[in-house]
Amino acid sequence: MSEFQEAGPGPGSSALKVPAVPAKSKQSAKLQEQLVTNDPLRTYKVFLSGALSGAISRTATAPVDRLKMLLQTHDGAKGLSLRQGWQKMMAEGSIKSFFKGNGANVVKIAPETALKFTLNDSIRSIVAQDPDKVRLRERAISGGISGAIAQGLLYPLDTIRTRLAVSPTNTYNGILHAAYRIRRDEGVAAFYRGLTPSMIGILPFAGVDIALFEAFKEILYEKYDGRPPHMAIVGAGMLSSSIAQVVSYPLALVRTRLQAQSVPRPVHPHHHQLQQQHAAAAAAASGRGPQGHSHHVPHAGKPGVKHPPGHPHHLHHPPAPACSGAGGQVKYRGMVDVFRKTIRNEGVRGLYKGLLPNLLKLAPAAGIGWFVFEETKLALGVNPRS
Repeated sequence: MSEFQEAGPGPGSSALKVPAVPAKSKQSAKLQEQLVTNDPLRTYKVFLSGALSGAISRTATAPVDRLKMLLQTHDGAKGLSLRQGWQKMMAEGSIKSFFKGNGANVVKIAPETALKFTLNDSIRSIVAQDPDKVRLRERAISGGISGAIAQGLLYPLDTIRTRLAVSPTNTYNGILHAAYRIRRDEGVAAFYRGLTPSMIGILPFAGVDIALFEAFKEILYEKYDGRPPHMAIVGAGMLSSSIAQVVSYPLALVRTRLQAQSVPRPVHPHHHQLQQQHAAAAAAASGRGPQGHSHHVPHAGKPGVKHPPGHPHHLHHPPAPACSGAGGQVKYRGMVDVFRKTIRNEGVRGLYKGLLPNLLKLAPAAGIGWFVFEETKLALGVNPRS
């Protein structure tokens, strides 16, 4: 009987079930993984997961994000310290000052993160030669392209967010007001100031960040033979984003300085009243004054010079408030100019101003963001390893 079993099970033998169990379980797991991967709603689930991760992570670290931008836009030879930056926010007198610009940040980062992860999910399957074994280089290419597309499409919101964060109090009354003022005073091109260094910087940042996190995640899943601990995912996200930030930080600083320059000064409280007075004077000078008398308006450069009614000088209006940077003028002509002046005035270290608070902000924000992304995907039934 024992010899018969060793030779092989015959028809009706119960031994047939023994070797079939592991093979069947592997096939079942593989089939289930394919079904989850081919979920027709996968794109929408990944998009929602990305939006939640971006909004939650950025709001949680908004005060440190604003502190980072204050340090970046301070271009004196002696840098602004963390304590001075923190005191500057406190001096504005409200808890809202710590979250200044966060509304625009969330409006921008939620769809940008959602779009980035969704595009990465699609582009990776195109770039990868073997979808089951995606190489690190392929992950980096996919991540860089998806990050650049997402940031480029929503770049004007990033400019608005920067202006809200670094402008004096009461310069803008919110996102829509900032957009209106920038468009009115500086034109549409102002929304895209700093786009070139931003695009150059996002390629290595998003590529390194996504590639390293996915690689770390694969290692964790292999190590724990399944779902890793929550803090391990948070740590992987913190490490991958920190490395990516150090690589691309100088370009991020250049982008922020270009975005922040030409910040409009707060409108003088009597500006609109002066405009009305000049308009009334111009109307009177055009012939609607009492008894049609001629009106004499001094010439701007020659006091006492008289002009007849309807002369262009009667129609003069006070100029709009000047657009300025921190020093009252447009400081930089472009990306190369920022690099040149920063290195000349502040040294190479000037290119890394704000790196420490940025890492303090980015590391936990990235960890929270990746954790929320992965947990939301799991809750929605998306295979975390696909």
